[in-house]
Amino acid sequence: MWKNKLGNICAYVLSGLFVTIFLVVIVSGMFFGFFLFARTAFAVDSSQAAELINQQCLQCHGEKGFTVQRDGKNISLFVSEATYKESVHGTNACTTCHPGMEKDMPHKSAVYGQALQQKVLQECEACHDKVTKDYRTSVHGKLASAGKETAYCGDCHGSHNVLKKENPEAIYYRLNISDTCANCHDGKVMDTYKYSFHGTAVNFGYTKAATCADCHGNHTILAAEDPQSMVSAQNRPETCAQCHFFARDGFAKGMEHVTPQDKKAALPLYIVWKIFIVLIIFDFAKDGSIVIFELIRQLRGVNEVKKHTKSKDTGLNA
Repeated sequence: MWKNKLGNICAYVLSGLFVTIFLVVIVSGMFFGFFLFARTAFAVDSSQAAELINQQCLQCHGEKGFTVQRDGKNISLFVSEATYKESVHGTNACTTCHPGMEKDMPHKSAVYGQALQQKVLQECEACHDKVTKDYRTSVHGKLASAGKETAYCGDCHGSHNVLKKENPEAIYYRLNISDTCANCHDGKVMDTYKYSFHGTAVNFGYTKAATCADCHGNHTILAAEDPQSMVSAQNRPETCAQCHFFARDGFAKGMEHVTPQDKKAALPLYIVWKIFIVLIIFDFAKDGSIVIFELIRQLRGVNEVKKHTKSKDTGLNA
């Protein structure tokens, strides 16, 4: 008797469990399908809405020669539709980075210069929160907070032409970084970098050579005197070890951003450079004459062979 009851209970439990699992699967499938459909529909609607907004903006900003005068200067307001669509932000609406501008036409609240840079920085922060926080702690970010001239997001990444860093056309592509930095850090700093092995290798297209960002960082660039800086005295060996395995404490104690010609800033390097110049001249004078005499000997040998061949041919004809 109890066996029948136990069997019935087991049957009820298993049946109930099966029905429950079946209902859960059906409901979950319906919910997932609805969610997927809704998300796709929302994505399509968002894409279409962005396209409509952009087309409205491009009615004016898509016209070549569209400018505005500001402080006696003509400022271009032209945006290439093709360039923007190829950028990483190409699917975004213009109002993603320029919110509220669609309600202010013509744009009476538009700002220019450093005020625009500050506004762009705030808009970038809406999506790129972490890197923006890192930027604000850097030397560039601190100067920006103080209202001084410095590098903002657009200076290093571009504006309507932001591309993936793997794209050779991106201004922060590995082989383009030094030229981008040179827009602000020209003169001695960039000249000495391009003179160095790293700069020379980058100039010849070697993508594994160290660029400015490899040594100084990107969004977290700090002054060399800051203990947290990648190029501080205590962190330099670790920074160099990213490429140079087994970099010891004394590996990076030499001076950077100097050339052998700089006698005042790099006297030891200047002396070594002069010694090598003397050695090269001495070696050329010593061995160069050997090459010249050997060439003369080879030419005389060729002439002797020609004379011998000519006399031999003359004898046969006689």
